[in-house]
Amino acid sequence: MGSHSGRTAELKANLEKVTSITLNMLEQVQELRNIVESSREGDRKEKDPIEAPSVTLEERSQEAAEQRDESSAAPAASNGMKKILVVDDDPTTINIISHFLQKENYLVRTSNSGVDGLKKAFQETPDLILLDVMMPDLNGFQFLSIYRKDEENARTPVVILSSLSEEADVLKGLEIGAVDYITKPFSPQVLIAKIKKNLNSGP
Repeated sequence: MGSHSGRTAELKANLEKVTSITLNMLEQVQELRNIVESSREGDRKEKDPIEAPSVTLEERSQEAAEQRDESSAAPAASNGMKKILVVDDDPTTINIISHFLQKENYLVRTSNSGVDGLKKAFQETPDLILLDVMMPDLNGFQFLSIYRKDEENARTPVVILSSLSEEADVLKGLEIGAVDYITKPFSPQVLIAKIKKNLNSGP
C-alpha cells in the first residue's frame, strides 16, 4: 500500500513537472511569435511609401507664377517676335498649328497637357494662347479659370480651339475669359487672321 502511494506521488510530481515545462515552452513560443510579428510590422512600415501631400491646381499656378517672376529678368531672345503658346493634347494638331504660325514668323511654344500648359503660361508670358478644351488632366475651361485669376494675365488674349461646337460651350468659353472661340476642324487661314486680329487689337 505504501509502495503504491509512493508511485502515485511520484507520477503526480512528474506530471506537474511536465505540465510546467510545457507551459513554459508555450510561453516562449508565444513570445517568439510576438517578436516575429513585431518585426514584420516594422518592415511593413518601412516599406510603405510616404504619401506626398496633395497639391491643388491653384498652388501649382502660384508656384509657376513665382518661377515666372524669377525668370522675368532674363533677356528675351525672340527679337521682337510675338510668342504664342499652343496647348493641345493632340500632337497632329500641334504640328499643323506650329507650321502655320512659324510661317508667319511667330515664336511658338507648345504643350500637350493642361497642367504643363498652365505652368508654361505663367513662366513664359506668351503674347497669345491657343487653347484646346478637351484634355485629360486639366481641361481648357479649368485652365482659363485659373489663368485669369492672376490680374497680370487679364490682358493676354486666349483663343479657344476646340471640337466642342455647341452654343453652350462657346458661350462658356467666352464668359470665362476667351477672346475668341474657333471650332475644329478649322481653316488655318481663318486661324491666322483671328490671331493677328487679337494680337493687334491691344488691351
